[in-house]
Amino acid sequence: MASFGMGVTRMLEDFMAFLNVDLDVVAKVEPTELHQVLDKKLVTLHAEHGDFRTTRWYRRCWVATYEVRRGPRDVDHAIKQFHHVILSLRGRARTQWQQATVRQMSIGIEQEAARLYSFISATSVARMQEVGCSMEIVVYPRDL
Repeated sequence: MASFGMGVTRMLEDFMAFLNVDLDVVAKVEPTELHQVLDKKLVTLHAEHGDFRTTRWYRRCWVATYEVRRGPRDVDHAIKQFHHVILSLRGRARTQWQQATVRQMSIGIEQEAARLYSFISATSVARMQEVGCSMEIVVYPRDL
């Protein structure tokens, strides 16, 4: 978390808690080589092909969600790790990454009060842009 002096940093910690960042990949057909590389370098939460009528993704598609292997300290740290993995893609895996219909980093935050403050550095935003990722922010209520 960005530091703006002890009082402000503490105030921000009282209102929100960083949970994790997921990398969501959606493709019309299974990107076998891409999944093999990502599965070796990241944690695969799920990867499946099917008819997803109840989700926000396309109806018939391949969907996978990944996390970094070591728990990130904060949003910027997770994005940096994903950025490194994605930039290392070569050959067919790189092509399949570019052809994916959704390449998204989903930032999970637990809300602990009525207001929410979160900071994502300009460097992290540039990293997501460089690898063609969109951003989603999911705020979970504390009671879940």
